[in-house]
Amino acid sequence: MDTNILYEKIYNGLLKMSKEYSVEKVEEIYIVLNIDKDIKEKDLMRYLKSKNASLFQDLEKIEITKEEIEMITAIITNIKGR
Repeated sequence: MDTNILYEKIYNGLLKMSKEYSVEKVEEIYIVLNIDKDIKEKDLMRYLKSKNASLFQDLEKIEITKEEIEMITAIITNIKGR
């Protein structure tokens, strides 16, 4: 359950950042998650592409760093795209 909430938070954060910085195609994402969260890059990539194929169709890399932060929190540190 927490994973689905976290996926949705990440997705909404990426939508907001993409609009704010005029990114039409996201290619790379860098995220910080809680050390206890077991989210796989490929699963998150599949989720994002299923939610918004046009924005994430060129997504090739998700890098997840683990730190001691709130459990259902994701910090998007950087996105790269065009």
